[in-house]
Amino acid sequence: FVLFTIEEKSPGTLKLFSSVIENSQSPTSYILVKVNSPLQSVRDLQGKKLGIFPGSTAKLIAKKSLASVALDSQTVSIIEMNQGLQIAALESGQVDAILVLEPLKTIAVQKGIAKDIDSALFHKYIMHNLPVANSVVSNKYAKANPSQTQALIKATNKAIEFIKTHPQESKEALTSYTPLDKEIITTIPLPEFRTLQTMNEQEFQSLADLLYKEGELKQKISAKNMFFT
Repeated sequence: FVLFTIEEKSPGTLKLFSSVIENSQSPTSYILVKVNSPLQSVRDLQGKKLGIFPGSTAKLIAKKSLASVALDSQTVSIIEMNQGLQIAALESGQVDAILVLEPLKTIAVQKGIAKDIDSALFHKYIMHNLPVANSVVSNKYAKANPSQTQALIKATNKAIEFIKTHPQESKEALTSYTPLDKEIITTIPLPEFRTLQTMNEQEFQSLADLLYKEGELKQKISAKNMFFT
């Protein structure tokens, strides 16, 4: 939720031009347990240790996930750790479960280390169709370089269209840019990408209002001002 914090502190600094949405068909967030664990649901985490990645985003997801089954930080030990250590911490027994984002879920499952007991956490517990990642350009750069900015947005739109129409080829292209094995990359589910034209302003406003209600933002912000025009 860093983008909203930036907008709160420095309104108009960054402008949105594409986003990634989490929904039930395109999950990006999960709670994992060891593959042979008897834990079957979030409810089973009572008295257990949950490893989360650092930051307020993970804390809010954990809070909302646990609250859905009447649990909280008093009944579940929440431990912040670097994302790169989460799978090892689960495998070694340092924690009983981990709250992760892709591609960690696919890596852990494909290696036979973990299984998921819950998914699409943003969508389920915070807000439907929540924008989990976004593309932005600085307003200063966009004004100084209008043609380059338009070219960037056009290229992004073209890439999103390619991903939608050629999902498997898009995954295979990642092998040139990431250290992940091809076997893992090709099984990672693709999220839903949205262009500037298909982004939903009201969804961003609803998230901003929710973050204000939860105390993540100290003042209300207008999502309309966050979009590139």
